[in-house]
Amino acid sequence: MQLNNKWFLTYKLFNSAFTGLSVGILFTIYNPLDPEIYSLGGIILASAMLVLAKFYEKLLNIKSFYFISVLVEACMLITVLVF
Repeated sequence: MQLNNKWFLTYKLFNSAFTGLSVGILFTIYNPLDPEIYSLGGIILASAMLVLAKFYEKLLNIKSFYFISVLVEACMLITVLVF
């Protein structure tokens, strides 16, 4: 399995547009969030990224990358469909 750069960049362009649209819709529909939620979310995200960095060696191959990308896309699609 090889990564085709042209198709991957096209995919990432549409992925970013979809992510921005879906997150924007969720934050527009619901009430504004408290600053505490942003702070707590940032701390959790930073902690999760440190844990993820421990597994870079295993994650940096094309099959794992593809699986994780599809999993993230499915989670975002489910979130948009549910809300």
